[in-house]
Amino acid sequence: MENTEKLIDGFIEQQKHFITDMFNANQGLPPMVSIFTQDPKKDCFNVNVLPILDSEQMNDKDFIRDVLIEDFKKMVRKSGQKIICVNWCSEAWMYKVENTKMNREKINNGDYKKLPRTEVLVMSFDGKDVHKRVIYEIKRTMSVTENGLEQNATIELSKVTEETNDNVDSIDGRFKNLFE
Repeated sequence: MENTEKLIDGFIEQQKHFITDMFNANQGLPPMVSIFTQDPKKDCFNVNVLPILDSEQMNDKDFIRDVLIEDFKKMVRKSGQKIICVNWCSEAWMYKVENTKMNREKINNGDYKKLPRTEVLVMSFDGKDVHKRVIYEIKRTMSVTENGLEQNATIELSKVTEETNDNVDSIDGRFKNLFE
């Protein structure tokens, strides 16, 4: 397991750089699943990427989880590759507020969108014995030129939280346990 965990840690770092480069090139990021595999025939490692580009599919998270990701894993396995880790990543809004009665009421009434929020990148990584979810704050850097605000921003990712095997029970949502 220790060797697998090191491989997955390297995959996490690689994905962070891949996502940053992709985000900077496209000024956004489609939700995507990446499968880190080992090809026993060629004695090499691969990363297979499936971006979710269809806007209707983006909104149907159960379809993504139960159909697209499962079919993608079957296709990868059928090609003879051994899955080491499945990664889901997506932009999201993170609402972070004090636990007050007024804020709980806003959340319970569906008024949470009026609360302060931060743009984040959520990345979950699931392997046989390794489960991690990392949340990065997306920090956009824009510059002002003679012609006004520059439209192209660059981003930096700043880690907000990381949940691992030790607190895997705190990881909830439909995009967990993707390895199985």
